[in-house]
Amino acid sequence: MNAPSPSRSSLHLIKPWLIGAAALVSAASTQAWTALGPTWPSGTVVFHLNLDDDGAPLINTVLSDNSANWNSVIEASLVNWNAVLNRIELVSAARVEAPAYNNGVTEFYWGNEVFGEEIDENVLGVTLYIRDPLNSAAMKETDIVFHADAATWNSYRGSHRNGSADFKRVALHEIGHALGLGHPDQANPVQTVEAVMNSTASNTDRLRADDIAGGEALYGQALVRPAFSRAPLSVTANVGDLVKFDFEVDGKLVSADTADPSLGHSWYFPRLDVESWLFTFHDPELFIGAAQTYDAGTYTVFIGNADGQVEAAAELVVNPVETSAATKMANLSTRAFAGSGSRTLTVGFVIEGTAPKRVLVRAVGPTLGEDPFNLPGTQADPRLTLIQSEVGDVATNDNWETNTTATAAEIAAITQSAGGFALPSGSLDAAILVELDPGVYTAQVEGAAGDEGLVIVEAYDVDATDSDSRLVNLSTRGYVSTGNNIIIAGLVVEGPAPRTYLLRAVGDTLLDFNILDYMDDTVMTLYQGQTIIRYVDDWDDPSEHQPMLESAMQQLGAFPLTDRQESALKITLAPGAYTLQVSGFGDAEGVALIEIYEFPED
Repeated sequence: MNAPSPSRSSLHLIKPWLIGAAALVSAASTQAWTALGPTWPSGTVVFHLNLDDDGAPLINTVLSDNSANWNSVIEASLVNWNAVLNRIELVSAARVEAPAYNNGVTEFYWGNEVFGEEIDENVLGVTLYIRDPLNSAAMKETDIVFHADAATWNSYRGSHRNGSADFKRVALHEIGHALGLGHPDQANPVQTVEAVMNSTASNTDRLRADDIAGGEALYGQALVRPAFSRAPLSVTANVGDLVKFDFEVDGKLVSADTADPSLGHSWYFPRLDVESWLFTFHDPELFIGAAQTYDAGTYTVFIGNADGQVEAAAELVVNPVETSAATKMANLSTRAFAGSGSRTLTVGFVIEGTAPKRVLVRAVGPTLGEDPFNLPGTQADPRLTLIQSEVGDVATNDNWETNTTATAAEIAAITQSAGGFALPSGSLDAAILVELDPGVYTAQVEGAAGDEGLVIVEAYDVDATDSDSRLVNLSTRGYVSTGNNIIIAGLVVEGPAPRTYLLRAVGDTLLDFNILDYMDDTVMTLYQGQTIIRYVDDWDDPSEHQPMLESAMQQLGAFPLTDRQESALKITLAPGAYTLQVSGFGDAEGVALIEIYEFPED
């Protein structure tokens, strides 16, 4: 991921070059080179290498291109790139110490892992880069690892030989990554060009027009430091107002769509130091979302290129709002994939108070596949089991019209009065209408015939009269994939004023509960209608908010999170309908737990 600390998640692994022949393609009429950024400051860039020491693949005689050794291949590759560069010069030097991450030294080495992470058997080389923490446009360090056991290594020209890795073309490719270039054949849209920077080994054995164009674009001209034509403006907002900071350079608004690729930007809160870098906020426009009182403070942005930058700051003032203990969660819902075993969809909710509460719980699968929803891959026949933690099974239902807890007519009438969509007669969806004592409940959904698919689980507060009991939190554990198969939780906040909630998307911590296929790196997006009102990747960004979140978890009795890549948000919500989506960073998949806690109000 994107953390500044030296951890596995903070490594930026460039898309690896894969073994396998790729058809030689003709160059397109337009250049397709892609930039990953950042770039090196102007001047000399030193690559430290000692590739002929222990751990290097053996050379029985001489390499096929008559190179004397592995180091000489790298040195020749640096010369090839220098011919197309202007403001920097690549030079080599002997590496005298063992390679290390974040040591300020750019290094080449042989290995089968990247600082503790094993390299896939099909990967020939991996490039890692580290930005200057105070100038995101500037490269601080690059490390290139050649996978020693990926293939039989040689150095040759001409057609790619299956099973034999050409060190020269791999070196040219990885040095291109170290310069800041990406894969043109993996750009969006995909470009079809002949280039050594394409993602698979091919018959291309030297720099081609597209590679040269990329090098010249990044390093062909001297850099000029940019200047703000409008700095970010300070904002005064009420809790819940959507807040975004932006700025203009050369008279143009800088956004994700209009940003000059040669410029970098970094945001900091609440101080201007490395620890306050907002490392999961990627766009030039800083989207805070629905403002909270803890968001108030100073936000500083740096913009610049590899040779220099300028800064500007803006203040955010957030006015508090009155909350109400009378406001409640009127209903809760979760749409997710339901499977079996660890992929069983498990939805928990808590009834708090002294009196029983009438609740309607539904597990809808086949109806989601019909008009007007038309969702693909729905579960054909969900079976719903309601469990109380201290008692055991409370009720079970397979088909909603064949029910021991209520008649089909009662369920249909209650659904309509609660604002839910109707279930067609004859559908195989499941429903339970039951009066529940205060306590902790779990609704489990499995396929009646072992089938898997998309399902929505809903819990409605359907008390006919006011009660001091209430639904106070929701938790859902399910398998998160991509596309439609992410977890989507819905809640309706009902009452006279806003109320405060804690939202969490748990992944790695599930290992403590013996869930082995947990999601590594959750992302949480909160919507009101179609509008994103808050986005959370890692719960330690901003770092300033972590103590507040830890205190909130302790107050609510939520178990602590063990990994910084999980998501958590404390937020005050006005009455209305909200949805919370949980997905995996970079389309990661796995079991995740989504939780919604209600804070007690005085």
